[in-house]
Amino acid sequence: MKNTNLEKYSVSIFWAVLWCAIVLYMQIKHAFHFPYIEQSQMFLFDGAYLSDKLWQVAGVATIIEEFFTQFFYLSYIGPIFVATALLCVGVLSRSIIKRIAPNANAPILWLIPIALQIATMVDYDYQYSGIISYIMTAAAIRIYLQIEGHTTKVIISSLLALLLYWAAGPAAVMFIASIAVYELLTTPRKAYFTLLPMALVAIAGWIAIYYIHLLGEVRYAFTPDLYYKPMLRPDTEFYFAWVAMPIICAISVLLRHRGNIAPMRKYAEVAVQLLLVAMVVNFSCKDKEYMHPSVTKFKELDYYLRNEQWDDVLRLCKQQGVDNTLHILIQNIALIQTDALGDKAFAYTQLGLEGITMDWSDNNPLIFSILSDLHFALGNTSIAQEVAFKKNSESIAVNHSYNPRMLKRLVQTNIIYGGESGYDIAEKYIAILEKSLRYRKWATEQRAYLDDKTPLPTMMQEQRQNMHNIDLTYRMAENFDLLYDINHCNLSRRTFEHQCVGYLLNMDLESFHQIVSRVYGTATMPKLPQAFAEALLIYSTQNKSIQGKYMIDETTHKRFLEFQNFAAKNYNNRNLASIMRKSYGETYWYYYMFTK
Repeated sequence: MKNTNLEKYSVSIFWAVLWCAIVLYMQIKHAFHFPYIEQSQMFLFDGAYLSDKLWQVAGVATIIEEFFTQFFYLSYIGPIFVATALLCVGVLSRSIIKRIAPNANAPILWLIPIALQIATMVDYDYQYSGIISYIMTAAAIRIYLQIEGHTTKVIISSLLALLLYWAAGPAAVMFIASIAVYELLTTPRKAYFTLLPMALVAIAGWIAIYYIHLLGEVRYAFTPDLYYKPMLRPDTEFYFAWVAMPIICAISVLLRHRGNIAPMRKYAEVAVQLLLVAMVVNFSCKDKEYMHPSVTKFKELDYYLRNEQWDDVLRLCKQQGVDNTLHILIQNIALIQTDALGDKAFAYTQLGLEGITMDWSDNNPLIFSILSDLHFALGNTSIAQEVAFKKNSESIAVNHSYNPRMLKRLVQTNIIYGGESGYDIAEKYIAILEKSLRYRKWATEQRAYLDDKTPLPTMMQEQRQNMHNIDLTYRMAENFDLLYDINHCNLSRRTFEHQCVGYLLNMDLESFHQIVSRVYGTATMPKLPQAFAEALLIYSTQNKSIQGKYMIDETTHKRFLEFQNFAAKNYNNRNLASIMRKSYGETYWYYYMFTK
């Protein structure tokens, strides 16, 4: 009795330690993954929404997943969900092993399914309906193992297979495979009955594909691909967790009749199991693109971006640096929003023109939300709305759910457009957001602006005012006389600075000067931003006629001369770029001279 109690306590302690370890790992290493995926779907407290989900294959698992995912914006909720789900997998796996082979020396074999899935939990293309379905299936296997009597097994296994296919999708195949392996190894002469649940699942999948058209391909009907983003294929090791359960059942059957073993051999077998688990964890986590530090940093930057934490974006970019244009685009949006792009663009890492704008003609949905934020920051309401609509449409097509971040943008842009049609469309999106727990309050607050009686917030007023400017601004390169038709405001200044910085990043000083020469001295650009002054000093060495035309402070002039002299004296030094970075790395001169 004492040994039994000691075993129970030790197992409970192990579970508690494991749960805490997973929570801490997820929170420390992947805290921003969970609010990132929260944006890809939205749970609605609506009868039509729930009934639609229930009619889908794996609808119950999807509803459970989306219900919990809506809380992932809160700290620790995502890690707690993942740790609890993985622990449920472990507890059920251990229970299955103990039921099949009570005396087997397999104290940690049940860790294998956890080890195989822990990396998948932070794959942004994986849908958590997969882990929910896995838990349902493991529970069904455990229920099945409790059943006595051949006829009862036939009936219950068939019902469980059909119920699982509806509630959990192709995870039902794992259930069938597990019970088939178990029966073949224990009662091979009676194992033929497992063909019945196999046939029922095959028929259900055929109906889902060809009759009611719930699934588009065979792989979605019978493989775990259903729990992955459509049009994408997971890595091969993704499937190992689903194969692990039948294998564990087989190993448990093979160990069920083992007698007492020598203590040294017992410890050796436990050591082998520990080594196997460690190898599986290393294999599962190794060389995963979605676990790369740059991806983790992107999720953190994206979190700060959508929560308008501009200072946190700039702090992270300054402290840790950035190494790709997507990071830099978010950095530059923060500079635009803090009205610091013209002054501080080159105080941060820049890698060319794509760091300030990106081509979205290839319809890459990954960047749609960021591009919408960029154009909204510039006051380009039309493009911000168009890209937001594309992203939300992609979310509906891929995730069968709205993208709440883009719904908010569609509400804002339609209110800015105003008029009967604008307010009607905004009201449609507000009604959707009001059915969610997370966005209900924000949506209700926007209802006050669905007419022309309530004054808009300052930000929306500026956006509405700038709608007249945006087309004129981007046509000015062809006809600079359009400048006189612009209503000068903060957003028009941002647009001009954005254009000018684009020319500077492309090292097109001629086009840059054409813009500045006409806008400088107007209400849009009463004084030169620091980076512009530095660029004009370079341009003045190429075009002597502009010398003395612009008010550039003496300190900047003097520093430019020092830069030129130092570069001239040390031109043949191979380490010139690294030497000058310390003193001039935050200037446009350094970018112009050393950036390829």
